[in-house]
Amino acid sequence: MKKITLFIFSIIALSGCTKVINIDLNSSNQQIVVEAKIADNALPCTVKLSKTINFSNPNVFPAVEGAIVKISDGTTIETLTETSAGIYQTSSMLGVSGKTYSLSIVAEGKTITAVSTMPAPVPLDTILFFKSAFGNQSIEETYITIPRFQDPPTPGNNYRFIQTINDSLDKTFSVDNDNLINGKEYRRPIFSLGPKIRLGDSLHFEMQCIDRPIFDYFNSLNSNATTTPSNPVTNIVGGLGYFSAHTVVRKSVKVE
Repeated sequence: MKKITLFIFSIIALSGCTKVINIDLNSSNQQIVVEAKIADNALPCTVKLSKTINFSNPNVFPAVEGAIVKISDGTTIETLTETSAGIYQTSSMLGVSGKTYSLSIVAEGKTITAVSTMPAPVPLDTILFFKSAFGNQSIEETYITIPRFQDPPTPGNNYRFIQTINDSLDKTFSVDNDNLINGKEYRRPIFSLGPKIRLGDSLHFEMQCIDRPIFDYFNSLNSNATTTPSNPVTNIVGGLGYFSAHTVVRKSVKVE
């Protein structure tokens, strides 16, 4: 087991003092990480299971194989098939808005559960672009995306936005809610740390309507980027990760 020794120097009463602190970065027990989603896009529910790794290990996350994974929509229960190492999929159950889905996983002697409710869909009207005011615009102009749609009058809507610029996925966690714009037209810019958007680029834009626990999960990932890292809030009981039942609408546009 590897350890890192930190030397902390401090001045106490005008005399030097050296203190040695041993920090064990590999002592945490491995946990199962769940990445699960079911949507209203006629695609199967997919569950990816992996394990956490120690700090000093390469970023290769071992797949969790041989798990028993089940999903229920309150009426039907389906056992998912492991289609490849650590990847489990349904064969018949599809996502329907308004339904609450329960996920159950038994793997490596552990039981993991999660619940997610799929909201009603919200249509995405158009994608707008405006010139970015950041960076050196004298070299090449870049643009920021603005999705435009009508937020429903009922409060409590939560959204996730995913962008792919040409063939490059923007890995920024972009989420928002209607706390300040309930029932109004949504026209907020998507500020991204991912690939720059330039004239002539192809943008593939996905808007998901998500429930509040999933908003909290991705929003806490954003908070971890600017504060002391910690495990994000999650709807997973007995593990890490998330289970999202959401609606999907996609648009592909060219930046002109």
